[in-house]
Amino acid sequence: MEIEIKEKDDKVSKSNLLIESRGKMSLNEAKLFALIMTQTELHQENQFEKYVLDVSSLKDSTNHKGFYDYLKKTAIALEDVKLVVETLTEKRKRKTTVIRLINSPSVTEGEYELEYYINKDLLPYIEDILKKGTKGYTQYQLENILSMRSSYSIRIYELLKQYENKGEDYREFEIEDLRAYLGIDQDKYKRISNFEERVLKTATKEINEQTDLDIQYSKVKKRNKVVGIRFDVKYRNKKETVTAEKYIKLGIDIEEIRIRSGLWDSGFNDDQVAVIYDSVNISDIGLEIYDYILLSYMYSKRKAARNIYAYTLETIKNDYARALPQAKTRYFVHEEDEARIIEALKRFGAYKKKM
Repeated sequence: MEIEIKEKDDKVSKSNLLIESRGKMSLNEAKLFALIMTQTELHQENQFEKYVLDVSSLKDSTNHKGFYDYLKKTAIALEDVKLVVETLTEKRKRKTTVIRLINSPSVTEGEYELEYYINKDLLPYIEDILKKGTKGYTQYQLENILSMRSSYSIRIYELLKQYENKGEDYREFEIEDLRAYLGIDQDKYKRISNFEERVLKTATKEINEQTDLDIQYSKVKKRNKVVGIRFDVKYRNKKETVTAEKYIKLGIDIEEIRIRSGLWDSGFNDDQVAVIYDSVNISDIGLEIYDYILLSYMYSKRKAARNIYAYTLETIKNDYARALPQAKTRYFVHEEDEARIIEALKRFGAYKKKM
């Protein structure tokens, strides 16, 4: 029997034993496995069937032009992944179990689907979720990790998210334990400065910018030697996904935003325009919001060779363009920016006449 997964679930559910497992997993493998783990309940109900999973969300979050080759390589690699799970027996003896995750992955060129079987090794950890309730597993939104560029960021996010149900606002790791959770070889990032630069700083930045956690880390020292890492965590509800449809329902005209913000030739779709508009703190900007977006966009066009949309969001967030004082004082650094604002007003006037 073949189980086709048509209804998308955007919540990843992982047994806490899997969260604390040890082993290597690349960035792409971690994302694919997270997508598979959005179907936990279905896997438990149909344990030995073949699944057909829509993986289009992975395509949307990657820059790979050859998605077939990307998915093929990732799926084959995921089948070879081994995770080490450590538990205690009833007699309080340590027990180490090596598990595999999926079997017989299959992909077809031109289709955004993955066919696979769940490995029998994984089934006890799926059942563990359903038996133990919220204490037995960690759950998070898939979108929180899809744009991450480091597998270490994903693993640290999961390890910190695990403590949300416990009500803890920090988690501390011994250095060697944290390295093991992240799958870092003993001879890699041996100096704490390298570990901090390549792992901790990157993970902190990505988690703070893309997820529902705000984190800071500090080094735990013993006799001037770094022996551990402490993460202080603030849990917050991630902002609801912004879409043009939601704005339209509120009576907000997306086309007006596009024109008045100087985005008419940007190539941004309606949802992207809505996200850009929503990213500005309107209470601070007031009536200058359109000029603020326009100035930020023009700055991004001058600075970014590609992905102007992402750079525009960063520019708005950090005011790289110094757009706020320009919008408020009406003194513009670049003549082309002032000309763009005048053109935007003309275009908007013409737009209003057509309505």
